[in-house]
Amino acid sequence: NELQSNFVGEKTALGDAIALAVKRLVQSTPRERVLLLFTDGANTAGRLSPAAALQLAQTQQVRIYTIGVGSHRRVAFPQAILEQPELTTLPFDEALLQQLATATGGRYFAAEESSALVNISAEIDRLERTTRSTAVGATRELYWLLLLLGLTLLYLDHWRQRCHPLFTTAER
Repeated sequence: NELQSNFVGEKTALGDAIALAVKRLVQSTPRERVLLLFTDGANTAGRLSPAAALQLAQTQQVRIYTIGVGSHRRVAFPQAILEQPELTTLPFDEALLQQLATATGGRYFAAEESSALVNISAEIDRLERTTRSTAVGATRELYWLLLLLGLTLLYLDHWRQRCHPLFTTAER
């Protein structure tokens, strides 16, 4: 259930990431099996293809909401510390992201700018609103009974030592 340190790197194992999330979500009720996938859609590493992971998600009734991160326009992208950002495109595989979302009953969102994430979050929250009920029982504090018993025993011991010196351990 934990990510291993060698799991994170410069490449993206998109299929493996989906499969790992599905494995964790299987423990939830089908209504709660929702995966938010922030990615450019590039699968550059891993053992499992996104298509195989999609089949697994469908089998386990996991809805995938894909958020495409990237841009088809040229944007400033930082290269290294203290260097000027380079203008480049950050393409993302919209077709794959749309397929993952629609095939599982989810939805695809394009997030070409960070400001879009607020609207995307609100829309997903609207679509996936669930209500949970928890039983709250009335509790009755009983610690005072033990406290009263302890104080009574202390008083009886003190009384025994003062009033009945014959029963003290020093005189035995």
